[in-house]
Amino acid sequence: MSELKPVTSSNIKAAGYSENSRTLVVEFKSGKRYRYANISPELWKQFEATFDGSQSAGKFFNANIRPLPCEPIED
Repeated sequence: MSELKPVTSSNIKAAGYSENSRTLVVEFKSGKRYRYANISPELWKQFEATFDGSQSAGKFFNANIRPLPCEPIED
């Protein structure tokens, strides 16, 4: 897993992706983190393109990623 990248969002703090395992990790500003499996590189690239705030990362996440199965990451 690469380092988490900061996200310009009111709800999402950071996200990172591993192309080898096709796994996405999303960290929310609440401190909670979730792992999403079987994420295509294309979906990651589309999501990553929203990180600078030019598009709403939250809207993209809610429409395209939130409905997918995930598991919480406990520290």
